[in-house]
Amino acid sequence: MDYQARRNQLFSYGARKIGAFALIIGGFMLYMCAYQPLQDAESGASTVKGLSGKGTMAGVVGVLFGLALLIGGEPVKQFFNPPPEKSRVPGIIVGALLVGAGFGAYYLVKSHVESLGYVFKF
Repeated sequence: MDYQARRNQLFSYGARKIGAFALIIGGFMLYMCAYQPLQDAESGASTVKGLSGKGTMAGVVGVLFGLALLIGGEPVKQFFNPPPEKSRVPGIIVGALLVGAGFGAYYLVKSHVESLGYVFKF
């Protein structure tokens, strides 16, 4: 199965079903990778574990993409998966903006946790 067939198979499900799935998975990732470590830091835990940049970015993208599909439905699905004669560039640009929003969310959470006195080593 080639790339186009796999992509069409993924997007063959209803837009709202894909949106609900992305929203649930993204919300879970945000909870585990951003909210829970933030709560641990604010409650004064000795260590903060689980703060993940990739998880936070993926969670933000999942939540925003899921909300867009739930609210917009089929037109949003067609925006991100256009027919072959239309350009995919607008969808790629919006996807990059979603990733940027995820990076911004991670930076804000990490900055707040560090302001509480926790040190992250890479």
